[in-house]
Amino acid sequence: QFLPGHGSHPVKAMLAAQEWMFTRTDCEAIVSKVPVSNKAAKGFAIAGGLRTVFERDESLQPEQRHDQESVQK
Repeated sequence: QFLPGHGSHPVKAMLAAQEWMFTRTDCEAIVSKVPVSNKAAKGFAIAGGLRTVFERDESLQPEQRHDQESVQK
C-alpha cells in the first residue's frame, strides 16, 4: 500500500511490476477492481496505464455496496 505524498514512486513501482509480469510470466492481462468513489485509486490505475473496461452497479451485498469499476492493462 502506498500513502499519499510519495510522488511518482508508486507509479514507477506499478509499471515495473507490470513489466516483470508481462516479460517473465505467461500473463496476458492485469485486471483490478476500483470503487468508483475512490478517485485516488482510479487516478493511480490510470497513471499506471490501466483503462476502464466496464462498470457494474451494486456489485456487493447491500451493506457493502459500492459501484465497482474494472480496469486492465
